[in-house]
Order: sequence, then C-alpha cells, then structure tokens
Amino acid sequence: MQTLKTASGSVPDQIYQSLLCVLIAVIVFSNSLVIISIRRFLPLQTRYNRYVANLAFVDLVVASSVAVVLLYDNLSITKQEGKHQVAFCYFRIAGPFVTALVSVIILIGIGVDRFVSVYHSAKQNRSVTKEKMTLFVVCAWVYALLLFFVPALSVSNFTSKCYFETFLNKYHVLIFALNYLLFILICAAIYWQISKIISQKLLPVLPAATPDDEPPSGRYSGDETERMKQTSQMMKVFVTVLLTSSALTVPAVLVYVGLAMSDSCSDTHVYYFTIICEMLFVLKSAANPVIFAIRYKEFQIAFKKLLAFKSG
Repeated sequence: MQTLKTASGSVPDQIYQSLLCVLIAVIVFSNSLVIISIRRFLPLQTRYNRYVANLAFVDLVVASSVAVVLLYDNLSITKQEGKHQVAFCYFRIAGPFVTALVSVIILIGIGVDRFVSVYHSAKQNRSVTKEKMTLFVVCAWVYALLLFFVPALSVSNFTSKCYFETFLNKYHVLIFALNYLLFILICAAIYWQISKIISQKLLPVLPAATPDDEPPSGRYSGDETERMKQTSQMMKVFVTVLLTSSALTVPAVLVYVGLAMSDSCSDTHVYYFTIICEMLFVLKSAANPVIFAIRYKEFQIAFKKLLAFKSG
C-alpha cells in the first residue's frame, strides 16, 4: 500500500523527496543558527527574542515531522492500515497544522510584549516576566494540540490514503482553519496598534526651554526616542515575518478546507494539492531565518560571527 504517492520511485516523486531533504537541512541549520545566536550574543538576549527562539524551535519541529514522514514513506515495509498508519497520519497532518497555529500565537506574544513596552514602558518589567512568557508558549502548544488531537483521537476510519483522516470530519478542518485565520487577524491588529502608537510617540518634539523641562506629554526625547525607533525597526521585522508566514500558509489552509469540503475531487487532484500545501508549510519554516538575516541587524552580525567561527 502506498501513502500519498502516485508512483513510488517515479522521477517526480524522487525530485519532491530530494527537495524536502534539502529544505529539512536548511531549516535545521538556519533555525539552529537563530537559537545559538540568541544564546551566545548579548545584544540578542532580549525579552522578545525569547519568543524568536521559540519560533525557531517550532520550525525545527516542522523539520522533524517532515523527516519522520520521509522515513516512513521510504521504509521497506508493507504499510498496512493499523497503528503505524495512524501514527503516520498524525505526523503528516498534525505537524504543519499544529506548528502553524503555535507560530502565529507566539507572534501574538511578541506583539503583546512590544505593546506593553511602548504603551506602559514603566510597567513592562513586572507585567511581562520570563515565567509568564514561558507559560504563554506552553499554553500555545497545549491549545493547538488539544484543538487537533482531542477530536482526532476519536477517528477510527483510517484508510489507505492519509489526507484528512486525522481530522474528525470536514467541520473539524474548518474550525481549525478558522482558529488559525482568527489568530492571524488578532496578531495583525496588535501590530497595527503598536505601529500607530509608535507613530504618535515619534511626532516631532519641541525643544525644551531648559534642560530640566519635561518633554511634551505623550512624546519622547533623547534615549526614549531612540528606544522607540528601535522598537519600530523590530516591529517591521516581525510584520515581515507575519506577512510572509501568512502568504505561505493561508493559501495552503484554504486549499485544505476546500478539499475537505468538496465531495467531487479526484484522488489525483487531492494528491497534488496536498503536496503543494505541504511544500508551502515547509517553506514557511525556512523563511524566518532568512528574514532575520536580511532585516535584523543584530542577527546579521551574529550569523557572520558564527559562520566565521568567531566568538562574540
């Protein structure tokens, strides 16, 4: 029995699997660089970069799940329906969906942290702690896993193909997709609000009459102005991450929903659409380090030092 393959060993199949192998290597290498950079270089050891490290970990989980799928596809055993097939389906479907949802929730966490920083800067240290950030990330994983696995564990009608069997039914697919799209909209709203606040704070500051005079209400000067500018630059990076992630995953999610809701799609169409969706999810996991290397100055410096084997 074949799983999500039309012709085992065919040239297209070999090209697809080779491309996945290359992407797995890129994801593991680049996201490991992100985590090591945050651990080794002091300028990157900021509050919101703890979330960035968790984003990199999520992408490593994607690479691991894809690697498991490739290994299973190429094992020289008879792939019959049963426990092995169930586990395989969980890895194939849960990997991209659960990690995509966790990623966007973590981006919301970054937005909340930056919102507190620009709106209540004096309260940030006591309102956003390491413990709360860790709890937030754990809750993101628990929520995404429960949303997927609680209904999925009740599924018993696995077949020879693994497309949507780990979803309870087409409405489970729809609910999961709506949750994902809702969190993207929430994240976008938070980022927009932060940008709006920063724009107001960075209005031209009138010069003070004396050095002891307070700056105009609601505006910053000196070090605070510089901090706002840095926050503005950081938000541009995370907006790019959100837009790139959405551009790659939202079409895939919508295609999954369309296929699940359709009763007339042939197996061949489902196969090729599913392959495209898988590739989009995997590309998303390789995108973040590239964005950091291009738009995040501190990561640029850290990557150069690490790749040149220099200590920070």
